[in-house]
Amino acid sequence: MNNPTHLNHRQRMYLPNEFKITVWSKIRPYFHELLRRDIKSIEDLEKWILDQNELTQVIQEEFDSRRNNHLIHHTEDERTAELYEYTVQELFPKITPIEKQLNKKLSACEFVPKVTDQGLVYLRSIK
Repeated sequence: MNNPTHLNHRQRMYLPNEFKITVWSKIRPYFHELLRRDIKSIEDLEKWILDQNELTQVIQEEFDSRRNNHLIHHTEDERTAELYEYTVQELFPKITPIEKQLNKKLSACEFVPKVTDQGLVYLRSIK
């Protein structure tokens, strides 16, 4: 029997499916890999964008989940409140500067002018 409340998550291509955001040391390697990755073609750029977008989406989904749980259970569930506060106070201050570096890398990429129409929308949102 199907569970109607079960959400079907997209298959991840960059992060492991079982990846959970717990501490900075688990997330940092993915950001640093994106910063160091060479982009030598339009295909490399498109893959890089997809990987960066996946990482960003997973982080945002986790934050939204923690925020919603915090708002719903903050008076009863101390652990949920702690996870939410950790995300806001410890993770985001480390994530934000690296996201800016990734956006600069993307903006400076020589292959950006060759990005397709759908990619241009994404690029405009970054700029």
